[in-house]
Amino acid sequence: MLEESTDSDVIIFSFEEDEDGNEPDSDEDGQLDDNSETNEDGGTHPSGPKTPHLKWTNTLNFKELEKYENLSGSKHSLPVGSSEKDLFELFVTNDFCNKVAEETNKYAALSQRKAGTVDNNCEDTNAAEIQAYIGILIYMGLVDLPEIEDYFQGDFCVCPIVRQAMTLK
Repeated sequence: MLEESTDSDVIIFSFEEDEDGNEPDSDEDGQLDDNSETNEDGGTHPSGPKTPHLKWTNTLNFKELEKYENLSGSKHSLPVGSSEKDLFELFVTNDFCNKVAEETNKYAALSQRKAGTVDNNCEDTNAAEIQAYIGILIYMGLVDLPEIEDYFQGDFCVCPIVRQAMTLK
């Protein structure tokens, strides 16, 4: 059998014992072998993948948890009446958006140089566009539509927040 559990463990299964009350053979790693074959001198050798002999048990031991008394929820220094954008900017700062925009512009330039072409329609992005893009991703996670194009069509679902921040192409 498995060793008795401590208070922090929950037992949901135990190892089966064989007819003699012994645990099944295991190797150095403690892996049990249920696919062993007996050789001529009575020893065993593995004949396939090793799996434990498991048996369900009704014995469950739960550890008593301490009562949680701290305040929960987000902790911030925003004044009452702050906007959603103020809270958003605590997580997605302007410095972060500036860095993402800078690296995006570098990558676009490098990609064009590697391809040996220049896309005259390609414009540098900026922190405001990156912030809008991240906001759209969060919005799309909350408002799940079947296709990306659906966020830009007024006849299927009105999503002016997406259409105002970004065009489809």
